[in-house]
Amino acid sequence: MSQQVSRDDREGLLVAGAGGSDPRSLCSEESVRLVRHSNATGGVLLLAGEPQRLTPIQYSLLEILSNQALEDAEKPEAVRGYISSYELLCALPWDARAPEEGHLKQLVRRMRRRLCDSGLTLEARQGLGYRLTFARMQRTQANRAAVVDMPEREAPCEGCHGAPATVRFLCEPCARLLAPPLATLPEHVLSATIEHPDAWLADGWGCCHPLTSQLRVGRGSDCHIRILDCSVSRDHAEFFRQNGAWHCRDLGSRNGTFVDGKVCSAEDQVQHGSIVRFGQLAFMLLSELSSPRVFERRCALTSRLGG
Repeated sequence: MSQQVSRDDREGLLVAGAGGSDPRSLCSEESVRLVRHSNATGGVLLLAGEPQRLTPIQYSLLEILSNQALEDAEKPEAVRGYISSYELLCALPWDARAPEEGHLKQLVRRMRRRLCDSGLTLEARQGLGYRLTFARMQRTQANRAAVVDMPEREAPCEGCHGAPATVRFLCEPCARLLAPPLATLPEHVLSATIEHPDAWLADGWGCCHPLTSQLRVGRGSDCHIRILDCSVSRDHAEFFRQNGAWHCRDLGSRNGTFVDGKVCSAEDQVQHGSIVRFGQLAFMLLSELSSPRVFERRCALTSRLGG
C-alpha cells in the first residue's frame, strides 16, 4: 500500500524504542510514529516510513496508549503505560451507543492482528488494563521482509483455500475461529526449527508452526511446540503421522484436548482444516498447501524460534 503523508500532517507521536526500557528512546533503524489525517478521518501508522492506514478508533487507541507510555516514562516497567478498560471505553470514539467490554476486546484483537508485523503489541493485564509495547526487533525485521517479498493479500487462505489471506496465512473468518484469549500474545507460542515440515499448525494470529511425523505440544521447555499459557499442561498432547493420516493424542492434560469441538480420545484422526484446542488455545491443522515452495519460504521468514 502506498500513501503520501505530508510533513504538516505528522504529529510525531513516538511510540517506543528498540530496547523498550525507555519509551522516549528512538531506534536508529526503525522509528514508529502516528500521523493524523488533516480531515480527522483516522490516521496512519508509520513504520520506518511505510504507512499503514488506521480507522479513527484504531488511531485513537494507539494515540491514547502511546501518550500514556510517555506520561509514565519514570514509572517502573511493570506498571508503565497501562490504561484501564473503563477509561478506554469512555475515551474512544465508539460507533455503538453503549460500548461494553466486549467491544473493547474485539478492537484489541483486531489491532493485534494489524500490528503483528510492526513490532508493536497490545498487552493486557488484569487489574491494570492495556498498554502498548515494542516487540522483539529480530522477529519484526523478518516479518516485514516476508510481507514485502510476498504480500499476504495476494495469497489465498491456507485454511479454506477460498478468501484471501489477510491475517498472514489465514483469512479473517478462519482466524476468528482460532481467536486466542485476550491476555495471550503471539510470543507465548514458540515452535522449534524444522527444515522440511510435513504439516503446520496455524494459530489465531495467522502464524504457522511446523510439524514432523511425531512431536509433543505443551508448556514444557522440551516440547516441540511450546505454549506459555496456564491452561496448557507441561506435556499436553502429541501429534503423529500413521499410514499417511495425522492423529492427535491427549497426554493426560488437566484441561483436555479437543478436535473440532469434541474431546480428544486415545488417537483422534485430524484432517486439513481441523481445529485442535489445547486448553484455551486453538490451532488449525494445515496439511495441504496451495503453493508448497512459497509457503515454506514464507514460514522460514516468519516463524518464531523456540529456545
